[in-house]
Amino acid sequence: MRRPSPAEAPVTTAMDPGLIGISVSLPIGDLVVNPRRPRAGPRGRPLLASAGVRWAARLAYLLLRLSWRIRRPVTLGVKALLVAGDEVVLVRHTYQRGWLLPGGGVRRRETPEDAVRRECAEELGATLGPVELFCVCSRFREGKSDHITVFVCRSFSLGKKSNFEIEECRMFPLAALPDDASRGTRRRVRELLDGAECGTRAW
Repeated sequence: MRRPSPAEAPVTTAMDPGLIGISVSLPIGDLVVNPRRPRAGPRGRPLLASAGVRWAARLAYLLLRLSWRIRRPVTLGVKALLVAGDEVVLVRHTYQRGWLLPGGGVRRRETPEDAVRRECAEELGATLGPVELFCVCSRFREGKSDHITVFVCRSFSLGKKSNFEIEECRMFPLAALPDDASRGTRRRVRELLDGAECGTRAW
């Protein structure tokens, strides 16, 4: 009897719920689902994500957004401006379009600074040096009241740890962000370049 190859053998992997908060199990077979090399621009770090993982992540994110309209939660989040010289680190999610600042939610009994360090470690394998409070932003969309603490870090290292939420991680010039960078990301970078004072503002 022919022994099945790894790609033929069904393997069920439980994905880390992470930011989405929903656990999904998928038969993904071998880790290298697409034999083509993932795209990555200069200084980019591609992360493997199969079509099935992307589809499941987007579906879970859609369900989460629907739950916000019903529960109308108050949420606490963090974002990181990881700046190296005249460049900033941005990430692209498997379940959301555009380039964003890395970050995520604050857990129970966790400070915002602890949360931003944990999120950067989980998403990027990053180790952060000293961080500075940049601003606290509020966003009222999709039924939820979201309050986001933004930190600036100018001393950090990026590891190789991958996260199913992150499609790609790249560094971009502060003065030349990608066209599909989110509006909130553009505002924070512009405020950084303009030397804005620490304070509260709309996301």
